[in-house]
Amino acid sequence: MRSFEGRVAIITGAAGGIGRAVGAALVQRGAQVVLVDVDRDAVEQMAAEHGGAAVALVADAGNPATAEDAVEQARSRFGRLDFVHANAGIGVDKRAVDLTAAEWQRVLDVNLTGPFLLARAALREFERRNHAGSIVFTSSTHAAVTSPATAAYASSKAALLGLTRTLALEGASTGIRVNAVLPGATATAMVENFIVASANPDAVREQFARTSPLGRLAEPREIAAAVVFLLSDDASFVTGTSLAVDGGLLASMATAVAYD
Repeated sequence: MRSFEGRVAIITGAAGGIGRAVGAALVQRGAQVVLVDVDRDAVEQMAAEHGGAAVALVADAGNPATAEDAVEQARSRFGRLDFVHANAGIGVDKRAVDLTAAEWQRVLDVNLTGPFLLARAALREFERRNHAGSIVFTSSTHAAVTSPATAAYASSKAALLGLTRTLALEGASTGIRVNAVLPGATATAMVENFIVASANPDAVREQFARTSPLGRLAEPREIAAAVVFLLSDDASFVTGTSLAVDGGLLASMATAVAYD
């Protein structure tokens, strides 16, 4: 349980469901964490809960300056960087014909460009220290099967898989590992806000549950367990892969019906 003792991680989207669960799991295992989120109150409260093991960085993951700021926080506050979980993500619930260029770009800035810039900054830090670090991106099952009104979100999450594979190959010679998780429908604030904003929340909540053969939404801690595994030394021979944590969604022929 203390396998992350003395090691340092950066987590973006750290105040949300999955990011919060990953931060708690890493601190429990002995890590120190830089928690990055645009929600000042939530991320500062989370950092306070973890005491000296965490520092809050109030920043927008889609801002190009955030990546360098996060790495500098890890270096200056904790003296090193070992892990990155690029988790921040947003979506726009609009059909492609109604999606503005600005909305499209904003989703890509947060979901794809932000993770790339953070990974690039981390890779430079790993190489500077001749250090075999580990990076995990939060993609989505929408990278493989999707639904209407998710053009920007699905595109950004699919592109993360290409980024994962490329960076894994580039980092392999120095022992740097890069992987991705593909969560299914998860009980996070983003999902709940989407459900509540719908015309029939009960029906939409039931539809989300039906996307998984297990018949329910994932809990954030269940996604966090996969992220922690991929970051850890237990996954020392795992790189360039995408781990679906989806309750069987991608394995099911009922997927098309559930997403209809």
